[in-house]
Amino acid sequence: MSSRFPTEVITVEIAPKFNRQLMCEFLGERLRGRWSMAAIPGQSSETMSGMPDLAGIRLTLDCRKRTLVKFDPMGDEDHKDALDRAKRILSGWGSSSHDPHPTVTRDKLSDNDLKSILHEFCQWRDHAKVIVIAGDIPDTASIDSLPGRRRINPWDTGSRQERYEPAAEPAAESA
Repeated sequence: MSSRFPTEVITVEIAPKFNRQLMCEFLGERLRGRWSMAAIPGQSSETMSGMPDLAGIRLTLDCRKRTLVKFDPMGDEDHKDALDRAKRILSGWGSSSHDPHPTVTRDKLSDNDLKSILHEFCQWRDHAKVIVIAGDIPDTASIDSLPGRRRINPWDTGSRQERYEPAAEPAAESA
């Protein structure tokens, strides 16, 4: 186990089963997952016929630069035709925007932030909710050995609620 943060950049694409969104505790928001008609078992719809597969939101963590970037690949030129087709199909459905999400960068991340994000990535990977596009997500034991404390209870706003896991107890010295 290493007590150093990963040196490679890690990129994941949100891709839970059945075209769902995924709640990101660190960012405090729902992220759009990959969308495919094939992911809806037994469903067919004339309204949705021709709907293209759509990429999910991507998160890129660079521990060296201490940055997290939320990026929507649907804004890329490579996905323009699929996005235009999806917008035409969805134009009669509600009033929500079907435009790509803007890119957001969180920088100056602390050890606590990096450890919290890595834990979240690890949980998502282990439960098949993301596709790892680049880099390797460390295992839980390796993340636990990193400096900092993982954020816990992000939704509980009570004043007495702990915000971070307890600090690790120092190892007992052997005699």
